Amino acid sequence: MKSLRVLLASIVVFVLLAVLAVPAFASGGFVKAPTNPVVTGVSGWESGGVQSPSVILDGFIYKMWYSGTDANGFTRIGYATSTDSVTWSKYAGNPVLDVTASAWDSNIVGAPSVIKDGATYKMWYTGANAGVIGRIGYATSPDGITWTKSLSNPVLNVGGAGSWDEIGVLTPSVVKEGSMYKMWYTGRQNDSSTLGLLSIGYATSSDGINWTP
Repeated sequence: MKSLRVLLASIVVFVLLAVLAVPAFASGGFVKAPTNPVVTGVSGWESGGVQSPSVILDGFIYKMWYSGTDANGFTRIGYATSTDSVTWSKYAGNPVLDVTASAWDSNIVGAPSVIKDGATYKMWYTGANAGVIGRIGYATSPDGITWTKSLSNPVLNVGGAGSWDEIGVLTPSVVKEGSMYKMWYTGRQNDSSTLGLLSIGYATSSDGINWTP
């Protein structure tokens, strides 16, 4: 069971590294901060490492939600804040979004994508149980700390047998444009490799819950 959880966590890491590995343009590209890493796993719920940050600038405060994995492969979501985007203070009550026992997200809750929509923080995240079939869930919060998972979860499910996303939908990235929510996400298709064939999909929603691929 632990190995299955580690596999899905590895898939999330692989997707992120593939994106981060794209070289910056010769001029005007990113420069790595000399203080890196700016957030690290310490102990307990994040002793196995941290990854997959989602950051917004809320007023004058940078707010980050990130994945933390423990020694047994369980993944949860933590929260941190910063005034300069470099020095981060973790919330003492982390994790702010936990797994739910005996549910579709009983083993992994991670790879968040967070926006602030009016006075409400909205999060889409990757969830999985021991079967390592990733699906996408949704949660809301009045303060970015206390989250309520949607009763409609998972809000984005896998495709049918033989489809490009038949064994997993992962790592959502969501924006709101006008009244429309737009999501880009990773789909996982079964093949001979360990990770499966990974591709990027797109879906839209008028409420953040009911999605049309």
